Amino acid sequence: MNTPPFYKRRKFWKRFLLFALALPIFSAGVSVGVVYIKQDEIVQTLISTLNNDFKGKIEVEDSHITPFDNFPYISVDLENVRIYESKNDSSSMIADIKEVFLGFDVSTIIRGNLNINDIKLKNGAIDLIQHIDGSLNIENALSTEDDAEEIEDVNDEFHLAIHEIELENIDIHKLNEENNIIFDALVYEADAKFTTSPEHIFVFLDSKFELNLIENGDTTFIKHKHFEVHTKLDYLTEKEVLNLQRTKIQLENSEFEMEGSVDFKDDVNLDIEIKGNKENYDLIFAAAPEELTPVLKRYENSGLLFFELNIEGKSIHGHSPDINATFGCKDGFFKN
Repeated sequence: MNTPPFYKRRKFWKRFLLFALALPIFSAGVSVGVVYIKQDEIVQTLISTLNNDFKGKIEVEDSHITPFDNFPYISVDLENVRIYESKNDSSSMIADIKEVFLGFDVSTIIRGNLNINDIKLKNGAIDLIQHIDGSLNIENALSTEDDAEEIEDVNDEFHLAIHEIELENIDIHKLNEENNIIFDALVYEADAKFTTSPEHIFVFLDSKFELNLIENGDTTFIKHKHFEVHTKLDYLTEKEVLNLQRTKIQLENSEFEMEGSVDFKDDVNLDIEIKGNKENYDLIFAAAPEELTPVLKRYENSGLLFFELNIEGKSIHGHSPDINATFGCKDGFFKN
């Protein structure tokens, strides 16, 4: 007796579906296995290369595989990563990160490629210091040892093919020793995705952070200010110039626009314009000291407010950029 055609078709589709489901599971399993076997080699090679080539020092307490914590990447989770400015025992710590995830793409692992595609920093602090001579501690840490061979391609040397960098609960603290100004940004979350071409690196950035600015031990009007930034950046690799496209910045309940460029070859030469307008006094409230905001919000207000800030000039190695601000109000109304 012949098997009915519909039965054969049903049997075929059942096998096809089982194969379709099993293939990605099998591929993921193979990828996890490869990274698991190679994790010690990956971590030790990375640490030894960094410590041999650069003047700074990196320490990692432990590592383990996290197949799903950083999906769609299979990650090696480096625990308690510390970076120091030099290899001296008394050297100051630059970074203390609880978890650093090195992400590997499943498809590239299957092809035998163990390049790092994603880096995620979670829970920790980065302490930057701009010394009197204008140099940064992170710059000193990443300067090459005198006897180290010149690195022709950083990506090849450290097996990097970065497509994404993420930050979660990272406190970035920067001290300028010359003027004693402290910049502190608590980054709640930040996600930067990269696409590259021979002459460009395009970056799509989304971030939320709290900003504080402290001068000579006293907080300025920038205290506990909450920002949200969504932007696209274009980095010209040969010229080392970063172009910032017109960007929306959310500051408390107000919105600003920012655009400009940064020339890294020319002592981080800035050319930035920030401007905004609002049909009430939220622009003022957003910039006001934290303790005054509740008082100001008690008042009825209206009026077209406008604001423009221009930052121009070199910003490192003893240079400070020029900062010019203009603001005003049309048909203003403020009533208790």
